[in-house]
Amino acid sequence: MRTLSTSRKSIRYVSAAELSVAGATTTVDPVEFAAAEPDPLAADEAELLCHLDRHHPRTIEQLCRLVDPRHRHGVRRVVPVRLDRHGLVLRMEHASGHRDVRLGFAPALRHPDELGGRIAVLLDHGAACPRRVRTWPT
Repeated sequence: MRTLSTSRKSIRYVSAAELSVAGATTTVDPVEFAAAEPDPLAADEAELLCHLDRHHPRTIEQLCRLVDPRHRHGVRRVVPVRLDRHGLVLRMEHASGHRDVRLGFAPALRHPDELGGRIAVLLDHGAACPRRVRTWPT
């Protein structure tokens, strides 16, 4: 990225962009990158994640029911680490490392006001999953 400074403002030019997801990297056209809409949760992501982590441990526990049981085995702690229009990422911490698991929203949300409804849908799906004994401390 190049930055040109003028007396009033800085102008940034993107010459190349790459997106890496699950180990696969894709080149993104700079024009498409510049035209992309920002994620509707980007401005509030950190605050929302901290709120979920600090004030809703039972919600996190219920969401964990959506995670494949083999990934829940031996979990010591679960932390919400990412939140965007496509879903919530929970970090399943084990003694030997961690695994990040995405719980997707369907469809992707378009406005922050839709977040509560998308979380409710995930919780409903989680309620239908077999309850497991929680293996991490609160």
